[in-house]
Amino acid sequence: MLGAFESRSPSWVQIHTEEGIYREVPLSEDGEVRVPGPLGESLVVVSGGRVSMAWSPCPGKQCMHMGEVSGPGEGIVCIPNRISTVIKTKSSGMDAVSF
Repeated sequence: MLGAFESRSPSWVQIHTEEGIYREVPLSEDGEVRVPGPLGESLVVVSGGRVSMAWSPCPGKQCMHMGEVSGPGEGIVCIPNRISTVIKTKSSGMDAVSF
């Protein structure tokens, strides 16, 4: 049974660089995306409906320590390498803000 804010809608991850949206990947398709940034290449992994930052050339590696995200609106940010991810879903129009 789904919780109050979970969705049956298809979900995907949007990967952003400083130029804008770099790629959109369905959460239902496991794989890796190499993302260029000003410090070098970062590696975003989609596996089992979850997203993680497996590698980044940033100094502190905080983005790698954020773990996996899987819920709509959740994301991972690497400020030094200017890369971010956010999970999107087709919404029925009801969310925590409009509820």
